[in-house]
Amino acid sequence: MRTTLTVLLVIAAAAASCTSRAAVIPAANAVTPSANAVNINTATVEELEKLPYVGRRTAESIVQFRNQNGPFLRVEHILQVRGMSEARFIELRSSIRVE
Repeated sequence: MRTTLTVLLVIAAAAASCTSRAAVIPAANAVTPSANAVNINTATVEELEKLPYVGRRTAESIVQFRNQNGPFLRVEHILQVRGMSEARFIELRSSIRVE
């Protein structure tokens, strides 16, 4: 758990300082999404709200970020969305995917 949190903090720091989402380094301990994971590149606000720890405001921020910046290239890039913390991302990781 501590190693995962450290990796996520490095990812968040890289995301905050980079100009391109592609420059964010990948997590060393990648988590396989569940079979019914939500695609954060196509999900509606209503679908995103069904995720654990995601309310209306965060769901709207995810869609707005996606509309302004293009599709998420990796699930870790959701950390760039306002209101998405590392702790929340850890809880969501197995419930989300990108395609």
